[in-house]
Amino acid sequence: MQKFSFFLLLLVLFSCGDRGIDENLKSRLDDENLVLECKAFIEEQDILVDSQGQRFESLVYTSAWEECKSILFYYNDSLSVLREWKRNPESHVDHEISYYFKSGALYLVQDIMDSMKQDGTLKSTELLIYHEQGKPVKAWFNNAENGYFDHADYQTTKVKTYTPNRALDMFYHEGNFGLNFDSFLTSGSDLFLLVNSGAQKEFVSAIKINEMDTFLKNLQANPDKFKNKPLKIEHQAVSQEGWLFHYYISGRFKE
Repeated sequence: MQKFSFFLLLLVLFSCGDRGIDENLKSRLDDENLVLECKAFIEEQDILVDSQGQRFESLVYTSAWEECKSILFYYNDSLSVLREWKRNPESHVDHEISYYFKSGALYLVQDIMDSMKQDGTLKSTELLIYHEQGKPVKAWFNNAENGYFDHADYQTTKVKTYTPNRALDMFYHEGNFGLNFDSFLTSGSDLFLLVNSGAQKEFVSAIKINEMDTFLKNLQANPDKFKNKPLKIEHQAVSQEGWLFHYYISGRFKE
């Protein structure tokens, strides 16, 4: 009786072990399929917003250690992709965080960092975070040479929570990216209104002026008086000969 029970116990243990291996394999395959699904969604959305969507760019904010901006892509009057781009001017590291929305909720976050190695090759890292009902539930990490990410190389990693608040603040001039009067700049025949932002007024942005209005003339006549005063500026991004300029439309002091 004891002998029979012993062999029965072994049989149960081996059966559980086999089932555990099958479940691990199934989990890994499910992960690989989900990564492929996420990457396909990103590619599809990028093509869609580039060909049929509307693109809106923030001002470019420049400091001694960072250059940054945000880009909003709308499709069918809904926010489809929100992208935050930043660069370190000293290390030449490009960092891009993209937020992908599905049915109005955050669906994917893609965090890509590019840097140039000493031998001239491009090194890239990618963090991909999958969301359900707007909450992060799975994350994968990948390394790439020359910008190519092999689907087979994605490894599960700790889930991180990202928020698009900084990118939205850049676009809407809120929070740390509220605009203040800095100065005027003349470059050739072009005149620019310079505005600063940041806790230490460390970021500067340039807005091109076509025509001086009463508000601008007042700023120009009293630059010391109005230095660092909060402003409310309306501007429009216009592409010219491969360059994107933000043109001044109207302005006033922020209440």
